[in-house]
Amino acid sequence: SEVHKDPYMLLQKIPRLNFESIEEIIRSLLHEHTHSLQDRKKFDELYKTHTYQNHPMEKEADRAEENWKKYI
Repeated sequence: SEVHKDPYMLLQKIPRLNFESIEEIIRSLLHEHTHSLQDRKKFDELYKTHTYQNHPMEKEADRAEENWKKYI
């Protein structure tokens, strides 16, 4: 996705996204922020042998979302 290639794209997309709650917004920001810290080449390389569900960097980003309540 283009968002993964440029972490600032998420900020540009936020007004067009239909979030149901503050939780969803914070979780999305934490998830994408985690991706912005990851090695892009390694991320893409792992997608050749992994799906979204078992991609280790997606799992890391999913775990980062669990801290969303710290940002309320």
